[in-house]
Amino acid sequence: MSEQESENGEPYQPTVLSNELSDLMFWLKEIGQYEHLVRTRPGIMYFRGQKEEWKRRGQWVNCLLCYRQAGPEGSDVQLVGVLNHFPVDFPDEGEKAGNITIFVAPWYKRRGVGTELLNEAIRRWRVDLGQQNYTVAGAAFANAFVARRAS
Repeated sequence: MSEQESENGEPYQPTVLSNELSDLMFWLKEIGQYEHLVRTRPGIMYFRGQKEEWKRRGQWVNCLLCYRQAGPEGSDVQLVGVLNHFPVDFPDEGEKAGNITIFVAPWYKRRGVGTELLNEAIRRWRVDLGQQNYTVAGAAFANAFVARRAS
C-alpha cells in the first residue's frame, strides 16, 4: 500500500471539514478571547482589546460584542457577534487603520447581527470598506450592505 492509497487500494481522500464545522471551530476560537466578560442583557457592548505587546507599540482593537437573548425573556444572554475595528495599522496582522473584521456565530448568521454591528461601527468610527480584504462570504455581505445603504 502506497501513501497515496487507502487500505482497500482506493485513492486516499483526506478528511475535509464541512464549512459548518470549520465555521463553528473558528467561532469558538474567536469568542474565547471574551469569556471573561459578563453581560446580563442583550445589546452591543464595547471592549478595548489590547494585548501586552500591542500596548508597547501603541496598538489596540475596538471590539463590539453583540449579545442576544438565549431563550425566553429573563434567561441568559449569549455572545452571537463580534466586530473588530482597527483604529491604527497592524502590519503584522495585515490590517490597516479603518479595517474591520466581523464574526457571527454560525447558528446566528442571516439574522441581522453583522448588519447591526457594522452600522454601529460606522456610527462610532472611520470604517473603510474599500480597503478591506474579504472572504467570499464577507465580500457578498459588504456588497449587499453598500447596496442597501445606497437605495
